[in-house]
Amino acid sequence: MGENFKEIPEFGISLKIENEPVPEGEALVSLVISVRECILQLDEEGVKAFERKKNDSFVSFKDTISLFRRKERLSNTKLILQYLLMFLENMPSPERVRVLPENPFLQFWDFVLYQISDLKEDDVIEAVLREYRELGILKEDKLWLQKGKIRVFHDKLKESMRNAKGPTPDGYKSVFSALKEISLFWFGIRRENLDRIRKSDLFSYKLVRILLSKLDNPENIDQPATPKIDII
Repeated sequence: MGENFKEIPEFGISLKIENEPVPEGEALVSLVISVRECILQLDEEGVKAFERKKNDSFVSFKDTISLFRRKERLSNTKLILQYLLMFLENMPSPERVRVLPENPFLQFWDFVLYQISDLKEDDVIEAVLREYRELGILKEDKLWLQKGKIRVFHDKLKESMRNAKGPTPDGYKSVFSALKEISLFWFGIRRENLDRIRKSDLFSYKLVRILLSKLDNPENIDQPATPKIDII
């Protein structure tokens, strides 16, 4: 994982996916097609969740809140993928942002911050602890320690976001890096088992790596990464 997180036990493990090459050419085009399919699936997943509950004779208040939270998370994930595809074509500069009706950088910043804030939600923390239990590495008398690690990780990601001052190369890099760390976090928790990793996390990670690579080569920032892509 990123250098800023290696001092956190179990969040600094080396992952095989980090050694994979950044997609280019046909591999990149194939990735973009897969991401667009994933966006459509996220829409369908949200609709199906409501349809299933609609047929229930009784839905508790807790279930209703959970359902709306799930729909909200799916929508946020979809927006992140859409904006990553858009940034492959162009990362608006401060000058460009000033003449746009909305600030795409600030909107994206909000979407990523939402994902970071989720790390403090009880159901997300329980999901992490459940993974640890299944791996047999969680001692019940050390729950406070594991929860503390998650909180430290959350705080470091938020600090990284504070460094994103605007739609400059450094600003984009800070937000992209934070999103990359979230994906790596879930890869590590699930021990890189592709059957258990969410496609959206995998695609976010791969797209962010491409964008970070562009930012490392300033002369390529204004160049589309692929032929013309119609954003969903």
